Amino acid sequence: MKKLVSLAFCFLLTSSIFGQTFNPLGKMVHHDYPSLNNPFATDEMVFFKNESDETKLVKATPKGKPSFYWLEHIYTGSDWRFMKGPYLIKAGEELFEIKIDSPSHDVISGGVMESLMGNITIDMIKAMASSDEVQIQWQYSPATIDPDGLVALKKFYAFVTK
Repeated sequence: MKKLVSLAFCFLLTSSIFGQTFNPLGKMVHHDYPSLNNPFATDEMVFFKNESDETKLVKATPKGKPSFYWLEHIYTGSDWRFMKGPYLIKAGEELFEIKIDSPSHDVISGGVMESLMGNITIDMIKAMASSDEVQIQWQYSPATIDPDGLVALKKFYAFVTK
């Protein structure tokens, strides 16, 4: 399972670095990753976005195996942050800490890109989708998810539980 997550991350990171634009807030995006031994698909939705950061939820579905989920935070800018985690989510009164195994720090055209990625459970997604206030913190101060981001969380949860 860990190998598949690493493979999925490499595909996603490579596509981000080499010219794919980042996803719009609240739009479900599907990707198929063909492979002779580990084909899989992802469905992802951005629920937080500002000038330099975006956070999304991803559902990965390996062929013939149960789906699993992760959260990914991507920063692009001109200065390094050296983000390393953990990633915190507060949904209502519940506080979740997402362990970050391998933060990514890359040079891209025009600046730098850093990425944090960690496994998340369906119960965490449900808590976020059910809450009227969600805050996230990847470094420094927390950010509050705006109403459009809350709608995106509800849409993602509805999609993964249909």
